[in-house]
Amino acid sequence: MLGLATTTVQLAAHSPAWLDEGRRISAWLVEITGLPPARIQHVGSTAVSDLTAKPILDLDLGFGPTEDSNNLVATLIGAGFIDEGKGAAGIVRLLVWESDLQIRTIHLHVMKHASIRWECDIAFRDALRTDDVLHERYSKLKAKLAERFPSNRKAYREGKATFIRNTLYRINPTAWTKDEET
Repeated sequence: MLGLATTTVQLAAHSPAWLDEGRRISAWLVEITGLPPARIQHVGSTAVSDLTAKPILDLDLGFGPTEDSNNLVATLIGAGFIDEGKGAAGIVRLLVWESDLQIRTIHLHVMKHASIRWECDIAFRDALRTDDVLHERYSKLKAKLAERFPSNRKAYREGKATFIRNTLYRINPTAWTKDEET
C-alpha cells in the first residue's frame, strides 16, 4: 500500500505493486502531459526490487528546452497534484499527490530532461538495481536513519545525501561536478 503522513519516516518491505503503480502513474503522466515515455522515470527506492522504502513513489518528469515548465506544472496541478514550490537542487518544482489530507503517495520532481539531477537520479537507481552490495549497504543506512529520525524527513534525507554523492562519484567521478542552472 502506498502513502505516508508528511512528516513520518517509516520504511516498508518492498512491494512488487510499487513497480506496477510506478508504470501506471508514468503512463497516466504521459497521457496528460503529452511527454514521451522516456521523459518520465520512476526513481527512488520504490523503483528498486527488494529494497525497503518509504511507501511513496518518486518520479522524475523531464521537460525539454522548448517546453514551458510553468504550463506543464499548471497541467499537473489541474490533474490534482499539489505544488510544493521549488525542490532541492536541480528540481524546478516539487509536486505531490495526496491520497488523503497530508498522506503523500507521489513525489513528482519536475526538472530539465537530461540535466545533471536527472542523470544522477537515474544512475543511482540503476546502480541500486544492479549492485547487490550497494543495495544492502543503502538498505541498512536507511533503516538506521529511519530509526533515528522517525518524524524528521529532512534529517533522514540529509543522512542519505553523503552516501548518494559518494556512490555517484564512484560511478563517474567527473560527470556530476559541473555547475548547472536549475
